[in-house]
Amino acid sequence: MTKIEHNIETELEILERKSGIPLNNIKIEDVDIAAVFKTNPAFKYYRRFYRKTRGKFPIPSNIQELLQAHGVIAGTGTWTGNAEILIKNGTEWNDIIAYRDDVVPLLTRYGVGEEDASRIMEYVRKGLANANGFDDRDLEIMKKCNVPERYIESMRKIKYLSPKDRATVYISNLLKKEWYRQHLSRKEFKKMFRKRFITERKQI
Repeated sequence: MTKIEHNIETELEILERKSGIPLNNIKIEDVDIAAVFKTNPAFKYYRRFYRKTRGKFPIPSNIQELLQAHGVIAGTGTWTGNAEILIKNGTEWNDIIAYRDDVVPLLTRYGVGEEDASRIMEYVRKGLANANGFDDRDLEIMKKCNVPERYIESMRKIKYLSPKDRATVYISNLLKKEWYRQHLSRKEFKKMFRKRFITERKQI
């Protein structure tokens, strides 16, 4: 677990304890994703990425899109010249390869066998398709199953894909924190972290 992930979990424990609102009662579906993306301090990294792409990076409108956007940003070779082009040409976020977990379902959807799809996924996520291209056997398998060329080309451009399960937990925790932010007064929300901040300053 990274320091950022640990800090968010600690903050959620504080919010749950001091607000009296159990984490299990929170519905992250109620959070306005587009508004969070634009204003929440926790999402400043996404906003920097948005500005870096000069507004070409589409603002997510729901949790699934936010999760895919996170994966595209976390990966290498996943956005520039890749998802960037696919989205511009009308591909939905759900059909973008953002995580290693996206490869097998995509391939099996077109009829590629599980074993072959898993082997191709391992090859792609490690960036080997980018470094060496696909061998004739895998290309033949994908073309025989009519996997669209845009996805084969997308996999060729990928240098690294992150795992989806860890990202799912991280995004879920960010949205839970945002839920508290939206349902507590601004003064009340800040007050809950003031004592912890002062204690940490004294320990430095």
